[in-house]
Amino acid sequence: MSKPEIKKDSKNLRDLDNLKISKNINSKIISESSKYPKNQKIIEKNRIFIFGAKATGSSHIKRNIVCQDAFKYLKFGDDSAVIAVSDGLGSAVHSDTGASIAVNAAAETARRHFSVKYSDNSTSADITKNCQIIKECFESAVSEIKEYSAEREIPINELACTLIVVFIYKNSVNAGQIGDGGVVGRFKNGDVEIIMEPAESEYINEVTPITSENWSLNLRINENISGADSVAVFTDGCQRAILVKEDAKYIPFIPFFKPLFSYSHSTEDESKSCLDVESLLLSEKLNEVSDDDKTLVISAIKKNTTREF
Repeated sequence: MSKPEIKKDSKNLRDLDNLKISKNINSKIISESSKYPKNQKIIEKNRIFIFGAKATGSSHIKRNIVCQDAFKYLKFGDDSAVIAVSDGLGSAVHSDTGASIAVNAAAETARRHFSVKYSDNSTSADITKNCQIIKECFESAVSEIKEYSAEREIPINELACTLIVVFIYKNSVNAGQIGDGGVVGRFKNGDVEIIMEPAESEYINEVTPITSENWSLNLRINENISGADSVAVFTDGCQRAILVKEDAKYIPFIPFFKPLFSYSHSTEDESKSCLDVESLLLSEKLNEVSDDDKTLVISAIKKNTTREF
């Protein structure tokens, strides 16, 4: 993919040189294979590393409104994980609660597929199509929001929120989305590409939430994507800074994602990495582009090399 041309008047970030996260990058690549004798078999296995953060937008701080974004991620063994990210609609009074319910319900649905084990030690996740797991994550999110709405007699549109679910299963990345925000991945050939792009709408700031009656018609799923070694999931507060629209299509802003993904493969401290992402989201440069709430979660699919005789 060619590097996107950024117009001088673009509000996208020019670079990340002065951001803390970019200073931690160590992309040194070491070839281990030459170290081992020929009679040893080298086994490569995936190891998933996840970190992320959210930050209250400056416009919400000025109006004393809580952050309406929510996210949750869970890892299942070394090679599988789920990431759920939700953006509560600004027009909905309890959208932060709706977003929180959505990400928890989605993540727990994915977890259940790994907790069900059969006699041959396989799990429900092993025998269920990835797109079906994604669909169930959305169904449970909608169901639990409806239940919360009914129990507390809160109109469901007051809990309106978007939802993105990324399900990493062994060597494949699978994503589902309703609403804005997006998913970008880096592939083994070095290309950085959009996996899920923001939903198109007729009007600015118009978005279909998962609480709408026709939510299932707006669910988009991209499954069984192979070759990705990094994935970033983000809400629309980050969107203007890290995506570029070219010929009516969204493309990733390469000067943002390349150092970010390199950083994700060089660090081993998830707690520190979460703080680095939070600093990035609170940076003046990012907030010049958007005053909305921001959430960014990154997964690096690393390789563990072991030797067998």
